[in-house]
Amino acid sequence: MISTVFGQELYNHPEIQWLTFESEHFFLHFYDDTEIAARSAAVIAEKIYPHVTGLYNFEPGKKTHIILVDTKDYANGITYPYENKILIWITPLDVALRGSHRWLQNVITHEFGHIVSIQRAMKTPINITGAYLQWIEYEKEKRPDVLYGYPNRIVSQMIPSTAIPPWLAEGLAQYMYDDGDWDLWDSHRDMILRDMIQSDQLLSFNKINTFGKKDFGNELIYNIGYAFCIYLAERFGSNSFEKLINELSKPWVFSINSAMRQVYGASGKDLYEDFKSHQSEYYSNIVASSKDEEITGLIIRSEGTANLYPHWSPKGDKIAYLSNKKGDYFSQTDLYILNTEKDSDEFISTGVQSAPCWIDDDALIYSKLADNPDLKGYQYSDIYKYSISRNSEIQLTKGARAFAPIYIPEENSVAFISLRNGIQNIYSVDISSNKTSLLTDFLDGRIIHSLHYDSKDHQIIFDYTINHYRNVAAFLLQELITVDLFDDMNVDERDAIRLPDGSWIYSSDQDGIFNLVLRNDTTSTYITRTNGGAFMADTNQFGQVVYSLFSGGRYHIVVIDSINNIDKESVGYKQTHKGPKSNYVHDHISTAGSKFEQVDYSDNFSPLFFSPRVFIDYGTVKPGFYFQSAELLGRASIFGSAAANSMGDLDLALNFTYSRLFPTLYAEVYFSTRNIDEHVQYSVFEIDENIRYRFLQINGGLLIPVIGKHTLNIFGNWERYRAFVKETIPGVVKTGIAYDYFRGVKAGVVWSWNELGNTYDRQINPSRGFKLNTSIVFEKNQFITGLALSRVGTLTEEFSSNDLARVSIQGEHYWEIPNTNRWTIGIQITGGWLSNKNADPFFHFFSGGYPGIRGYPYYSIGGTTLLHGTATFTLPIISEQDFSISRVSIQNSTLGIMIQYGDAWTKKLEPKLSAGIQLRFGGFSFYHIPLAIGFELHRGLSTFSSIIEDQIITYGNENRIYFTMLFGFLKP
Repeated sequence: MISTVFGQELYNHPEIQWLTFESEHFFLHFYDDTEIAARSAAVIAEKIYPHVTGLYNFEPGKKTHIILVDTKDYANGITYPYENKILIWITPLDVALRGSHRWLQNVITHEFGHIVSIQRAMKTPINITGAYLQWIEYEKEKRPDVLYGYPNRIVSQMIPSTAIPPWLAEGLAQYMYDDGDWDLWDSHRDMILRDMIQSDQLLSFNKINTFGKKDFGNELIYNIGYAFCIYLAERFGSNSFEKLINELSKPWVFSINSAMRQVYGASGKDLYEDFKSHQSEYYSNIVASSKDEEITGLIIRSEGTANLYPHWSPKGDKIAYLSNKKGDYFSQTDLYILNTEKDSDEFISTGVQSAPCWIDDDALIYSKLADNPDLKGYQYSDIYKYSISRNSEIQLTKGARAFAPIYIPEENSVAFISLRNGIQNIYSVDISSNKTSLLTDFLDGRIIHSLHYDSKDHQIIFDYTINHYRNVAAFLLQELITVDLFDDMNVDERDAIRLPDGSWIYSSDQDGIFNLVLRNDTTSTYITRTNGGAFMADTNQFGQVVYSLFSGGRYHIVVIDSINNIDKESVGYKQTHKGPKSNYVHDHISTAGSKFEQVDYSDNFSPLFFSPRVFIDYGTVKPGFYFQSAELLGRASIFGSAAANSMGDLDLALNFTYSRLFPTLYAEVYFSTRNIDEHVQYSVFEIDENIRYRFLQINGGLLIPVIGKHTLNIFGNWERYRAFVKETIPGVVKTGIAYDYFRGVKAGVVWSWNELGNTYDRQINPSRGFKLNTSIVFEKNQFITGLALSRVGTLTEEFSSNDLARVSIQGEHYWEIPNTNRWTIGIQITGGWLSNKNADPFFHFFSGGYPGIRGYPYYSIGGTTLLHGTATFTLPIISEQDFSISRVSIQNSTLGIMIQYGDAWTKKLEPKLSAGIQLRFGGFSFYHIPLAIGFELHRGLSTFSSIIEDQIITYGNENRIYFTMLFGFLKP
């Protein structure tokens, strides 16, 4: 995974005492719980360094930082190429879409591949992240006392310093280097690509050029990119990758098509079509059976793309299984119970990702990740028990980091997999005493997968991975020893279960394609024949087999009523080709690293990054720049901007965050000036008048996370607005005056609560959940009422007090209309109240423009009380497409109809009605920069008038247009 923007977790973890050691080419940062992983990581990183850098003939200018964390049961690695750092969660990756490989070796090589390839592809020095083009226009205000209206056209787009499509970035990272086998083109990857091609579902070239897919569409980009890179290496040589990256580093090359045409003599699109044809022919020639000859059983559940880990109840009439049928992503699985007699499903629990286990016909156990982090920000998995008769869920463990639990009735205990200090082992917890015991004591860093209890021999059957592929072993509970059950280390064998007669059923790729094998002491035979993959089998007392079948781009739940032997010659690949295998080259086990001497970690800031910007503001050009730097572990950061135009207008901003304590401390400074030149006639004199406004604001506060989805912002604010007036009568006199016209101090708290659903289109069309923001602010304000002469004859300001309390609330809720393709209804409510009803209108709420009722200008509706609502009906027009226009790819589009009603008032509520339409387009520019385009047309349906400075101003029955082109959509 790649990240080009510095990010940090909501929780700061000040309790972690970070340590560091240094190798020849890397700095390793870790703490007690990740030290074993860090020392292994250093050995791995140094081993792969010359191979990865050699592939691109490029070395990073400085040592790369590798940070090892374990604050969540979560497997991932993130590359920050500009900061030259890699962040790794040490929990091993274990998902049904990938084969099994040694985690640290795999992820470190992958992420360092990103570091080298992306830095090599940069078009600018590493401290220049790109350039910004920005434009803001403002509403034409009728009010004479308003200098500028509220923004109604906002554009901000980035021209990045790198433009690498994700298929290439991820494909190269998985290719790693010649003969590198830390990752492999294994049977899982082969299964997914083969199935996509045979079912004619392979993504187009445009689609693999961007992420942003639902289900496992993003994983397909990894898979296809890997296969495409292998194809390019075999056809053109791996040295062509250096040439391709070099071509993409040229200043004006932003197209992968043109870069590939320059390097390979054909466009990327044409080469991809050749690759598809090659793979289609390849699979047609090597698969032993046709689709019509498959023997798989009866598919009983197919909704969603992940239907996994089916398990029979003891009576054999129910099946517990996981499914993502209510989620947008493959990993969003919930637990269900299927009643086979009624053919009905009962939802049990959300967020379950490992196999469930029946205790009896009324209860089962399972593990799942905590819904929210604990008070310190740690988020781990625990074991839960569900009672069907009571319809209740109880938590059995706390902080156990438990995965894949099984019940052992003879001991009334639960065995489970857990990660401690970077090492996985099998543990057990006694249900009566709640005492936890360590069963295995593996020190070789093996990855442990599914567990199964064999009551016949009182043993725990489990899968494990040492280097590549899974092997099946048993832990004998009486003898307390581990024995391997099958001896082929170059075959992936998994999901083994023991039958009452002592035979085994398990999944094997020994003939290139995963199928179910029935094995006894003397013979083995296949019981499925699929061109997809068969996994996770279980049997009941009636001899039925239930398992998970991958076919047609999804996992299905399948039942085999009776077991039949299938001719081995017709299963998998033809005998002349047994699928993707590898001879191991590297020592994947080594954890040597004691020679590295650790020291306490010292704060380490990244270089100062710059991004030039060209900003068009109120018709003037304001060149400027952004700058930023962050501490390596996210413990502090600084961000700022500057812009100026030829009129002397200046915009400055500076933001500093400090994250070494539990709350995040922040400070912000904003400074702006505006110059206005006017020519007025006074009697017989023409007067040149220059007015300069100066705005200065200083903010500071604390950001406090609360239960993961809540944030408290306790803040203070100091503001001062000042005006400078110069008047000139040409050839006669010059005079001037300067005065403050507003001084204010604020203190308050903002509470934010975010329960929006994690859907693939949540940015453009949120369809589930809600958000809520409430605040209470106490203000001490002084606003100018006039100027007076002091005793010494100088002009001084006269102020009136406008102290007040300000209460605000903003909420939004979304519902997807059932049985539709994401047709959505949204309701947004905004309210506000000022305690001081006599406050100057300068301090009022305003309820027009884009933040309010959009059929009216922002400053047209104002008062000390605010209440307005918006109802939106949104209809998707384009979903999961990739229409490319130059450097832009459009994936999703929606059409919305909006009705708004409400008012801001002081004395009398006079509601206003507005209606509008909203058209949105979402996608990416330059392959990885988020793009959000919004166009809105609104009309105020109510007419009203206001008197401002003795002028009568009428509003309503006018069309108002809003346009945005940003990195994300503004409020609906």
